[in-house]
Amino acid sequence: MKISEDIESKFKQLVETYQDIIDEYNVSSLNDHILNGELDLWYTKYSNLISSELKNKNIFEVYFQTSPDIYPVIPKLLQIFITLPVSTATGERSFPTFCRFKTYLRNYL
Repeated sequence: MKISEDIESKFKQLVETYQDIIDEYNVSSLNDHILNGELDLWYTKYSNLISSELKNKNIFEVYFQTSPDIYPVIPKLLQIFITLPVSTATGERSFPTFCRFKTYLRNYL
């Protein structure tokens, strides 16, 4: 199966965005051919699954079933995806501060 140029460009953009994290794990000899080959293997593996098999998988299963020997970059991107929601709690932290500020304004103004 042929991967669309849109998917390829988004994959390259992800790799460029998280290049520091990927390089930290000694994956320094990456070029476009290696990345395209890895993406082709990954896309072929998961496009052959029927929709019911794909619906039963979650991101943790996919991460633990991915071999870093075969796919050097994709496990790193999946790990970032798994941990990303934990690191984006700024809106939740600001809400209690807003309540304290509101109480201060009510009491002292």
